Amino acid sequence: MKFYQAFIVATYLTVISGILSLSLAEGSPFYIIIGIIGSLGSLYFVDLRFRFHISRGVGTFLSVLAFIYLMLDIFYVSGFFVLSFTHFLIIIQIIKLYLEKENRDFAQIYLISFMHLIVTSVLTTNIVFSVLFVIYILCATWVMILFHLKTEGSLWKSKNRFAENRRKNKAELKGLSNFLQKNDTLLSFREKRFISGHFFFNTSVITLVILFLTVIIFLMIPRYSAGLFVSKLGKTSKLTGFSGKVNLNSIGSIKLDYSPVLRMELLNYQGGYDREFYIRGIAFDHYSKGYWKNKCERSLLFYANSNGDIYPTFGGDTSWMNSIIQKFTVEALDTRVLFHVYPLKSLKSKFKRLTLDSSSNAYTPYPYFRGAQYEVTSGLLPVYEKPPKVFKSYTRFTESCFLNQSGINDKIRKLALNIIEKIRNKEKKNYHKEPRTDNRINPFLQAKAIEMYLKENYQYTLNNPSGGKYDPVSDFLFNSKAGHCEYYASAMVLMLRSINIPARLVTGFKTNEWNDIGQYYLVRQKDAHSWIEAYFYPIGWYPFDPTPPIMDEPLGLYGMTVNTTLGKYIDFIKMKWNSWVINYSFEAQKFAFQKIKNKTKKMRNEFFKWVTIWRIKTRNFMLSKYISLKTLFWLLAGLIFFGVLTHILYRYIKTTLFFRSILKRKIKISVRFYAELLRILKRKGINRNPTHTPYEFLDQNIDKNSEEFEGFKIITDLFYKVRYGNKKLSSEEIEIVTDILYKLKYGKAAYSS
Repeated sequence: MKFYQAFIVATYLTVISGILSLSLAEGSPFYIIIGIIGSLGSLYFVDLRFRFHISRGVGTFLSVLAFIYLMLDIFYVSGFFVLSFTHFLIIIQIIKLYLEKENRDFAQIYLISFMHLIVTSVLTTNIVFSVLFVIYILCATWVMILFHLKTEGSLWKSKNRFAENRRKNKAELKGLSNFLQKNDTLLSFREKRFISGHFFFNTSVITLVILFLTVIIFLMIPRYSAGLFVSKLGKTSKLTGFSGKVNLNSIGSIKLDYSPVLRMELLNYQGGYDREFYIRGIAFDHYSKGYWKNKCERSLLFYANSNGDIYPTFGGDTSWMNSIIQKFTVEALDTRVLFHVYPLKSLKSKFKRLTLDSSSNAYTPYPYFRGAQYEVTSGLLPVYEKPPKVFKSYTRFTESCFLNQSGINDKIRKLALNIIEKIRNKEKKNYHKEPRTDNRINPFLQAKAIEMYLKENYQYTLNNPSGGKYDPVSDFLFNSKAGHCEYYASAMVLMLRSINIPARLVTGFKTNEWNDIGQYYLVRQKDAHSWIEAYFYPIGWYPFDPTPPIMDEPLGLYGMTVNTTLGKYIDFIKMKWNSWVINYSFEAQKFAFQKIKNKTKKMRNEFFKWVTIWRIKTRNFMLSKYISLKTLFWLLAGLIFFGVLTHILYRYIKTTLFFRSILKRKIKISVRFYAELLRILKRKGINRNPTHTPYEFLDQNIDKNSEEFEGFKIITDLFYKVRYGNKKLSSEEIEIVTDILYKLKYGKAAYSS
């Protein structure tokens, strides 16, 4: 490949890889498409075909327009300086590509491309960035080496170079000058064909080795924070099933989305992994005309201690519960809500403070960034086989917030009482022997009865049945009798409140998708769910889920792939990327090195165990009586070290001698050009008589008036110079000889432009 072609291809690969990396941070593909199309157009029309380029004046004018657009983009379009500045750089880069480029233009193009990579590294935590990063590093390495060669002016400007040589030695190169003028050939460094696949392969190997060493250094020197911009600029996704408000008045169908949202590892759980977990998000206390929201604005702020742990004490006593530790990895969230298994005991994260309100909703100081991790300790609520002994006893605050009668009508109250009456009738027949309080049915059993009634008598659908004519909950209970989880949960809350049991609606996620490859639960957007919590004294708030079990809709192509073993492995790799790259910290470093230390210690113990067994089996062998384990270990280590050192020296000597042999053969190789000339002439039917000297052969077989005669004479003169004058060809003369032979063989010059 010619040098110029290799340089241009490497340049555009670097530019395009930088622009492609922006696709991970840029929400709109418009600028990415414009950048790629503009780059490919410049490659074809400007640098390969030389058909079009813009002047410096036009480039300056377009740059001014780009700056004006930058201001408009910041204030009226994107409203975000970093992305607007990235758009500006893409436009400037395209303008630079269409100029008649000098070295400074190429340097600016590379700088802009590198800034694209920097912006992407700040705005995204997608694992695909690692692939694009490696591709960019490889392309940048190629182009930097080639650019360094190009900047050597004496090697790039062919006309000046040959002009200088002609001035220095006019007599010797007079024939060459005439030949070049007749054949319109200008030999230049940019047209040399010395860039081969070996260049790209060798530089790639070296780059990958350096990159591997960089990863090792990265693991040894961790980052201590998530970065300056990550908490605010991390790319997130809107959730389809979770929001800060619940609206039952919307009409339409809910679409299932299989995109991952969270990954939950259970660090101390000993139960079965087929259990469904309810990951709590927000609880709502007030219902009105189809809307749920929070009206009780009581909250406390808790700060982290010196170890980074936060212990909230607002929300009831949880000391009697068993603890379950969850480690969450965030994939895509645009909320400050702290998701956890209820109830919350403690939080360990990079957040320095936590807000907890009267509904036990936990809020972080700022929204998550993609790849964020935090560790939560929660109380594990018991699963009661029989209803516990509970009472209707609560504070005035609980009564005002969670016994609000808004949205409750006589029909809802009557339905709830009818369900309780059925329990009473069954109890009279001794169908259940449940504990009583004040000669009334156990409140816990009442809640269970309403939960089962909704599960058994209503149909689940993803369509919103309400048309806005009636109250959505009443319409669900008495007309449509079909709805999704928000309808079921809303109905149960209102029915419990109608019989004086405090209740609240909860939104979050319900998942049972276990990744056995990575040993964690995967939470998807389709797992967004609503359930309720009811208050009983003395156990506190307890969850109920009135939504009947449902079968997922057909998975489709994406859903079919995510549940396969390959899909689990891909998701596991993403999780490890977040853990060991995005969230790599001092704690992660200590854990990694401790793991390496334990593995090394285990291997060492296994080795000495094997040696001990070997010594016992070879007691009669003389050496085993006198060589201790320690001595034997160091002896083996010395042999291994000596073997490696010998191999390195062998490769060094072999390589050195190889290159020396090439140098010794250089003179022999340098006269082979004349033999190549004879082979070319032989193919054309011109054979040399062994008795003729080179000059005699030239005079008798080549027409002196032909264009080829000058070239033949130059090669013959250089042959005499090398063969009988004991001189070496200069690099310019080698190029000349190669070009003449190439033209004779293929009908065109080897290095002509």
